[in-house]
Amino acid sequence: MPTLHRFINFKGSASDLSDAAIKCGEDYGFKVDPDKTNERLVRYYAAEGVIDRPDRVGRDATYNYRHLLQFLTARRLVDEGLSLSAIGDHNLQATTAELAENLNKPAPTEAELLVNSFKSSSISKKTSSSMPTSKSMRGPMAIPDVLAEVKRMKEDWIQEVKSVQRIRQDFDHLRKELQEQRNITQSAQEHFHETLTKMAHVSLEREEQFMRHIGQMIDEHTHIVRNESEQLKQMVHETLHRLQDHANQMEQRQHQTLDALDRLQQQLLK
Repeated sequence: MPTLHRFINFKGSASDLSDAAIKCGEDYGFKVDPDKTNERLVRYYAAEGVIDRPDRVGRDATYNYRHLLQFLTARRLVDEGLSLSAIGDHNLQATTAELAENLNKPAPTEAELLVNSFKSSSISKKTSSSMPTSKSMRGPMAIPDVLAEVKRMKEDWIQEVKSVQRIRQDFDHLRKELQEQRNITQSAQEHFHETLTKMAHVSLEREEQFMRHIGQMIDEHTHIVRNESEQLKQMVHETLHRLQDHANQMEQRQHQTLDALDRLQQQLLK
């Protein structure tokens, strides 16, 4: 609603309000009779409770955007044949947002207004008894607007509570996952330590087996070498003994040869 939005910060006298209502009626086709729409009618509606009472700034009565919406609603519904009392109950109990929204909808019947008034009257009675009823409450923040704001704040608070609950649930879920992850990590560490211990034990056993095998091989090789050395020593001893015998025989033969030569020499000299 661009035109009505243009008047959202409207503040003025009863005459200014009637002029603004005529302008809105021309732009949106509301049945606002310029001859009947004047400051006298505005004051009459305020006095009869059809619209909120105006704010007072000194001696001057000031009307605002909510008064404009209430006045347009009243002129529209009067032309539909609804009574001023029903219109007044509706205007005083509806929020400013609802008044603006309803101007874009088909005009309700008086029965529909009574039903809506009955639904919201219990809330208004409960809240209005604990709230001041000064003239300032009939300005832009009228009792219906305050009720709507309280309702909105309650809904926001409920949403905040739900949000906190969801955050807490997410935190509990995250803490549970972290605990499970910690348990898995601890179990993996224990399994790794156990496996490493087994591997070290197996490695030590295999090292001992290897060293025993090497020792056995060295012992066997040493025994073989010792036996071969004994055999070789014996063979060398036997060979030396045979060489000694051969040398003795050779020496005897040399002596015999020399004796023979001596005898031959003696024979030749005779």
